[in-house]
Amino acid sequence: MNKQIFVVLAFSLFVFACKNEAADKAAENQGSEELTGTAALAARAVEESDYLGRVRMSLTKIQEVYTQAEGKMPGMGKVTLSIDDNYNLIIENKNGGDIVRTEVNLKNLNPEDGGMMLIPDTKPGEFPGLRMIVLEGKPGVSISKNGKLEKEDRFLDIYMPSRPDIEAIAPVFSSMLNAINSGS
Repeated sequence: MNKQIFVVLAFSLFVFACKNEAADKAAENQGSEELTGTAALAARAVEESDYLGRVRMSLTKIQEVYTQAEGKMPGMGKVTLSIDDNYNLIIENKNGGDIVRTEVNLKNLNPEDGGMMLIPDTKPGEFPGLRMIVLEGKPGVSISKNGKLEKEDRFLDIYMPSRPDIEAIAPVFSSMLNAINSGS
C-alpha cells in the first residue's frame, strides 16, 4: 500500500515539475512566437524511450531544491548537480574554499522497496535526509574533497534543511531510479 502511494506521489510530482518547466519555456518563447499549452508541452517533451533525457529533466527539480537550500545548513554552499551519459550522478558542493564532490552511478542504486529510506531529524541540530542503498556487488558512492578521495560508501545520503525539502526530492529520485531500471 505504501509503495502504491509513493509511486502515485512520485508520478504526481514528476508531472507537476514537467508542467512548470513547460510553462517557463512557453514564457521564454513568447517574444519569438506564441505557443499554446499543448505546443509548449510538445516543445519540452522527452521521448519515453529517452531514459537519460527523462532523468536529466527530473534532476532540474532536485537542483531547484538545492538552490533554495543554499546556506541554510552547516556545510551546505552552492550545490550543483549533473548526470553524465553513463548515468553517473555528480553532486558538487562549493562551500568556502572547499569543493566536496559526491559521485555515484544511478544504475547502482537499489530501486526496490527498502532501497530508499528517510533519515529523521529527531534531535535539535539534526537535519532530515534521504538514504539510497547501493546494490550488492556494484561500485559505491565516492566522496572527494578538493580532488582527493575522502571515502567510499555503500549508500548515498542527501540532507536538506527541512522535511518539505526531502519530501520534494524523494519521489523525484524514486522516479529517476524507476526510469533507469525500466529499460535503459
